[in-house]
Amino acid sequence: MPATTSEPRELSSPAAVSPARRRLAAQHVREARDRLTSISGTRPVFDYELLRQFAQNRLSASPVILVLVVTVGLLSSLWTSGPTSGVWTAGALLIHLVIIRECRKFLDETPSTAANLRSWRMRFIMLDLFFGMAWTFILIHPIGVDEQSGTFMLFVMLRQ
Repeated sequence: MPATTSEPRELSSPAAVSPARRRLAAQHVREARDRLTSISGTRPVFDYELLRQFAQNRLSASPVILVLVVTVGLLSSLWTSGPTSGVWTAGALLIHLVIIRECRKFLDETPSTAANLRSWRMRFIMLDLFFGMAWTFILIHPIGVDEQSGTFMLFVMLRQ
């Protein structure tokens, strides 16, 4: 049974708190500060890791996406005019090349502040939004009313 003392201990004195408790309290404060300054409520290191994985996945998938954009552009030229599909293909490729450049730039940088990670996350979101809008444009602009064009549009929608 623990012995109780009749004298109250002063908690504000440095001698009353052990070094282990001070380290633990400092660690809790540091973790809380990291969570508050983080984008998603997690540690900034974890946020950086998610963005790094996103950038690496986009770079590794870029050759396949390039082939897919060119293929869809060529096939859509069967139902639309050549210039229309050419403009779409060029626009989608341009956006994709900008995404690749930004991913490489992100991977070349060193991890930095939470505000910088927030900026990169918003940049990636906006680039993906533009890339998705480019894919949607081929569906908005009607490519024809025959059965083959409907099948083609279904394929393009499934890609998204």
